[in-house]
Amino acid sequence: MFTLLQRPKEKTVEYEGLTIPINFTFDALLKCFDINNNDVFQEYEKVIVMFRVLVKDYKQYSKFNLADRNAVVKQIFDTYMEYKSNDQEQVPVIDYLIDGERIYASFLLVGIDLQEEMGKMDWDKFMAIFNNLPEDSPIMKAIGYRVMSIPTEKEVGKKERQRLLKLKAYYELPAMVEARQKQSLKALENLRRKGRR
Repeated sequence: MFTLLQRPKEKTVEYEGLTIPINFTFDALLKCFDINNNDVFQEYEKVIVMFRVLVKDYKQYSKFNLADRNAVVKQIFDTYMEYKSNDQEQVPVIDYLIDGERIYASFLLVGIDLQEEMGKMDWDKFMAIFNNLPEDSPIMKAIGYRVMSIPTEKEVGKKERQRLLKLKAYYELPAMVEARQKQSLKALENLRRKGRR
């Protein structure tokens, strides 16, 4: 969590009596998100690569087996990432890979070149700025259309409703399309079950 009350300290995790310094820059975390969502990697490979990305001087821990590396990676995320537990499956409204260009352009609008900040800007600082980007920035516009409830024709007129539907479809993420299709299939299945009664 970002705070103005203290200077940022080097982030570490404790494991087996060792204090392990970690790389918690925004680009390191984005690499891990990409690795985690990549079907090319086996689960054990994801652990190995994420350990290398997140642990400074990872070669120093060459004696760590896969279980050790997995425990360290899990501890990093459990300690430093904020999770919101919810019974319902969350549909993502952002994809850091797909939205990369929008995010980069949005940060430029507030005078920050993310390419120059790679390896330097802490994830907490990145998120503090990201969460407060102007509403008219490219990424916030995209998110706005993704989460928007489309008004009825009666509320805004046919032409405006069609314009909003096109924008929502244009900015929609593949995961959102997949979630919508699953929801439609579930609704059809429920109708079929009711019909059998």
